[in-house]
Amino acid sequence: MMTMSVGRPFSVADLEAMPDDGRRYELIDGELLVTPAPGWAHQEAAITLTELLRAACPRELRVLIAPFAVRPDMHNELQPDVLVARYSDLTMKDLPKPPVLAVEVASASSRLTDADYRQVAHVVGDQVFAAERPFVVRIMPAELVRGLQP
Repeated sequence: MMTMSVGRPFSVADLEAMPDDGRRYELIDGELLVTPAPGWAHQEAAITLTELLRAACPRELRVLIAPFAVRPDMHNELQPDVLVARYSDLTMKDLPKPPVLAVEVASASSRLTDADYRQVAHVVGDQVFAAERPFVVRIMPAELVRGLQP
């Protein structure tokens, strides 16, 4: 993860001028955060979780995967690994309102920059987390990375 400064707060316009180089560019209060492209384990977990959420998602909500911008104002843009949003809140370009659910797949670099989250459960391996909000879905951590095995 790297931060950059130009002597003024970065804006969404600055972000749009960034190269499409596989890195994730995000803004928090005008500060630019740059993180490397995720590895295979990260992608495996995020994609599998997206598939599970999409299968359970009601019609009035949508499940999206990064890169997709949550842009509440001109000095903040975040790209959660997986997000759930109200269909009515989405634009073709971004989500200008808070998501119903934002998921970050933890990695060494993300632990340094991610916001504080409220832990609602602790499950590992073959334990099952039965979520009720924003909709009913069952998730088993081991299943999220099972694709890493031959």
